[in-house]
Amino acid sequence: MIKLIFDKVSKIRKADSEDKIKIELYGVVSSFLFSKEIFKRNSDIKVFLENSNDKFKEIKPYVYVSKTLIIGRILREIEKESKLFNYNFALDIKSYLEDLIKQRDLLEEDNKKSEKLKNNDINKINYTDSLFDRFKRGQ
Repeated sequence: MIKLIFDKVSKIRKADSEDKIKIELYGVVSSFLFSKEIFKRNSDIKVFLENSNDKFKEIKPYVYVSKTLIIGRILREIEKESKLFNYNFALDIKSYLEDLIKQRDLLEEDNKKSEKLKNNDINKINYTDSLFDRFKRGQ
Protein backbone atom coordinates (compact mmCIF):
# COMPACT_ATOMS: atom_id res chain seq x y z
CA MET A 1 0.00 0.00 0.00
CA ILE A 2 2.78 2.40 0.89
CA LYS A 3 4.60 1.84 -2.38
CA LEU A 4 1.36 2.32 -4.32
CA ILE A 5 0.79 5.69 -2.66
CA PHE A 6 4.44 6.57 -3.30
CA ASP A 7 3.99 5.81 -7.02
CA LYS A 8 0.88 7.99 -7.18
CA VAL A 9 2.70 10.88 -5.51
CA SER A 10 5.52 10.52 -8.03
CA LYS A 11 2.99 10.94 -10.85
CA ILE A 12 2.00 14.33 -9.48
CA ARG A 13 5.41 15.62 -10.47
CA LYS A 14 4.59 14.89 -14.10
CA ALA A 15 1.23 16.69 -14.00
CA ASP A 16 1.34 20.00 -15.82
CA SER A 17 -1.96 21.69 -14.99
CA GLU A 18 -3.21 22.84 -11.64
CA ASP A 19 -6.40 20.79 -11.92
CA LYS A 20 -4.49 17.56 -12.59
CA ILE A 21 -2.33 18.17 -9.53
CA LYS A 22 -5.41 18.75 -7.38
CA ILE A 23 -7.20 15.65 -8.66
CA GLU A 24 -4.19 13.41 -8.07
CA LEU A 25 -3.55 14.98 -4.68
CA TYR A 26 -7.14 14.35 -3.53
CA GLY A 27 -6.73 10.61 -4.03
CA VAL A 28 -3.22 10.51 -2.60
CA VAL A 29 -4.12 12.46 0.53
CA SER A 30 -7.19 10.32 1.18
CA SER A 31 -5.28 7.04 0.82
CA PHE A 32 -2.28 8.43 2.71
CA LEU A 33 -4.21 9.63 5.74
CA PHE A 34 -6.65 6.69 5.92
CA SER A 35 -3.84 4.12 5.76
CA LYS A 36 -3.34 2.38 9.10
CA GLU A 37 0.10 1.23 7.95
CA ILE A 38 1.29 4.83 7.84
CA PHE A 39 -0.68 6.53 10.61
CA LYS A 40 -1.82 4.34 13.46
CA ARG A 41 -3.13 7.28 15.50
CA ASN A 42 -4.62 10.64 14.60
CA SER A 43 -1.95 12.36 16.69
CA ASP A 44 0.63 11.05 14.20
CA ILE A 45 -1.26 12.83 11.43
CA LYS A 46 -1.20 16.04 13.46
CA VAL A 47 2.59 15.85 13.84
CA PHE A 48 3.05 15.25 10.10
CA LEU A 49 0.76 18.10 9.07
CA GLU A 50 2.26 20.62 11.48
CA ASN A 51 5.76 19.77 10.27
CA SER A 52 4.80 19.99 6.60
CA ASN A 53 3.28 23.48 6.49
CA ASP A 54 2.46 26.40 8.79
CA LYS A 55 -1.05 26.63 7.34
CA PHE A 56 -1.92 23.31 8.98
CA LYS A 57 -0.90 24.59 12.41
CA GLU A 58 -4.09 26.67 12.39
CA ILE A 59 -6.30 23.57 12.39
CA LYS A 60 -8.37 23.35 15.57
CA PRO A 61 -7.78 20.42 17.95
CA TYR A 62 -11.33 19.04 17.57
CA VAL A 63 -10.59 18.22 13.91
CA TYR A 64 -8.05 15.59 14.95
CA VAL A 65 -10.76 13.50 16.62
CA SER A 66 -11.78 11.96 13.29
CA LYS A 67 -9.77 11.07 10.19
CA THR A 68 -12.76 12.06 8.06
CA LEU A 69 -12.69 15.58 9.52
CA ILE A 70 -8.94 15.80 8.97
CA ILE A 71 -9.20 14.75 5.34
CA GLY A 72 -12.10 17.13 4.73
CA ARG A 73 -10.08 20.03 6.11
CA ILE A 74 -6.97 19.11 4.11
CA LEU A 75 -8.94 18.71 0.88
CA ARG A 76 -10.51 22.14 1.41
CA GLU A 77 -7.04 23.62 1.77
CA ILE A 78 -5.88 21.86 -1.40
CA GLU A 79 -8.87 23.28 -3.28
CA LYS A 80 -8.21 26.86 -2.09
CA GLU A 81 -4.44 26.95 -2.49
CA SER A 82 -2.18 27.53 -5.45
CA LYS A 83 -0.35 25.07 -7.65
CA LEU A 84 2.91 25.72 -5.80
CA PHE A 85 1.40 24.98 -2.38
CA ASN A 86 -0.12 21.72 -3.63
CA TYR A 87 3.08 20.68 -5.36
CA ASN A 88 5.10 21.34 -2.19
CA PHE A 89 2.58 19.39 -0.11
CA ALA A 90 2.93 16.46 -2.52
CA LEU A 91 6.71 16.64 -2.09
CA ASP A 92 6.28 16.59 1.71
CA ILE A 93 4.16 13.45 1.41
CA LYS A 94 6.72 11.87 -0.91
CA SER A 95 9.64 12.57 1.44
CA TYR A 96 7.66 11.21 4.41
CA LEU A 97 6.94 8.01 2.50
CA GLU A 98 10.58 7.69 1.42
CA ASP A 99 11.68 7.89 5.05
CA LEU A 100 9.03 5.36 6.06
CA ILE A 101 10.10 2.92 3.33
CA LYS A 102 13.76 3.26 4.34
CA GLN A 103 12.92 2.60 8.00
CA ARG A 104 10.91 -0.50 7.11
CA ASP A 105 13.69 -1.81 4.88
CA LEU A 106 16.19 -1.33 7.70
CA LEU A 107 13.87 -3.13 10.12
CA GLU A 108 13.49 -6.02 7.69
CA GLU A 109 17.27 -6.27 7.32
CA ASP A 110 17.70 -6.25 11.11
CA ASN A 111 15.06 -8.97 11.45
CA LYS A 112 16.83 -11.11 8.85
CA LYS A 113 20.16 -10.65 10.67
CA SER A 114 18.63 -11.57 14.02
CA GLU A 115 17.02 -14.66 12.46
CA LYS A 116 20.40 -15.74 11.12
CA LEU A 117 21.93 -15.25 14.57
CA LYS A 118 19.15 -17.28 16.16
CA ASN A 119 19.63 -20.06 13.64
CA ASN A 120 23.37 -20.04 14.33
CA ASP A 121 22.73 -20.19 18.08
CA ILE A 122 20.37 -23.12 17.64
CA ASN A 123 23.00 -25.00 15.69
CA LYS A 124 25.65 -24.38 18.36
CA ILE A 125 25.93 -26.82 21.22
CA ASN A 126 24.91 -25.34 24.50
CA TYR A 127 27.85 -25.72 26.93
CA THR A 128 25.67 -26.06 30.02
CA ASP A 129 23.53 -28.74 28.43
CA SER A 130 26.62 -30.62 27.34
CA LEU A 131 27.85 -30.63 30.98
CA PHE A 132 24.54 -32.03 32.21
CA ASP A 133 24.66 -34.70 29.53
CA ARG A 134 28.26 -35.53 30.42
CA PHE A 135 27.80 -35.79 34.21
CA LYS A 136 24.38 -37.37 34.61
CA ARG A 137 23.29 -38.48 38.08
CA GLY A 138 22.53 -42.03 38.80
CA GLN A 139 25.12 -43.56 36.52
